Amino acid sequence: MKVYILQGSHKKNGNTWQFTRPFVDALQALGAEVREGWLCDYDIKPCLGCKSCQNVTGELGCAQKDDFETLFGEIQASDILVLAAPIYCGFAPGPVKTFMDRLIYAPVKAYGRQKAPSMLAGKFCAVITTSGFSPEKMGIYFERCVMILAHQTGMNYLGRTGGTDPGEGRVFMNEKKALRASAFAAELLEKAAAE
Repeated sequence: MKVYILQGSHKKNGNTWQFTRPFVDALQALGAEVREGWLCDYDIKPCLGCKSCQNVTGELGCAQKDDFETLFGEIQASDILVLAAPIYCGFAPGPVKTFMDRLIYAPVKAYGRQKAPSMLAGKFCAVITTSGFSPEKMGIYFERCVMILAHQTGMNYLGRTGGTDPGEGRVFMNEKKALRASAFAAELLEKAAAE
């Protein structure tokens, strides 16, 4: 099983990255091939809503010339996409939303002159969130949007986990969070294998 983790934080050693370390270790221990990317390393422009992508089948066909196609290639080469992001004002950072707006249109050929299957159909996706508040509460809006994304693109949504930041000067990661992250890795692989 191939897993691609797309990190949505600008902090490359922050809480979200820390939470994904035991997650990655568990995936690899269970035989998964894991790749990881940082959204902040890519130039992803906002969707223009021009729908030019909708009249091109077999490829993305986006009018924007940026790194979206490269990033999409990573996702296409994987079985599971994991969106890992901190939750600030009820949602992930802006670049994550920008990426999702592009991902829900270009691969989904449902609005043009000629319809075609989604280029993401049959893939899986999941969510990891971190937050200063309970991720179970603060991550629900982001999770709901990822579920909509999954539905529109033909991906299968596998679930969400995360951890709460205990506050300034306190250590974020602990054994309980590490066990939660590891258990989530096993859960994702089991659900994906059962489909």
